[in-house]
Amino acid sequence: MVGVAVALTIWMCQASPRPPRAVGAAGYVDFSTEPAGAEVQLDGRALGVTPATFALPSGVHEFEVSKPGYYSSQVTVQVPRAAHVPVKLPLIRVGSARARSDLP
Repeated sequence: MVGVAVALTIWMCQASPRPPRAVGAAGYVDFSTEPAGAEVQLDGRALGVTPATFALPSGVHEFEVSKPGYYSSQVTVQVPRAAHVPVKLPLIRVGSARARSDLP
């Protein structure tokens, strides 16, 4: 089976009661996955492993989230200045019934 990419677009923001220190016009993306331990990449550069919070310049960012044994996911996130954007991704195991396209 050829790899499957799950694409999501998230346009939400949530204020955090205790945000990390802001850097210029930075916003924050709070990544979590089920299961945890997925690698998060931005523009082909590894940022870290879930769960994690990343400070990024405000604007639109495209991420790839991957974990061995699971399908990769691409996520586009609008990051507002000085806000936290929660991103929660359920990862789909390779070969699981949910991921098969030949089911009725």
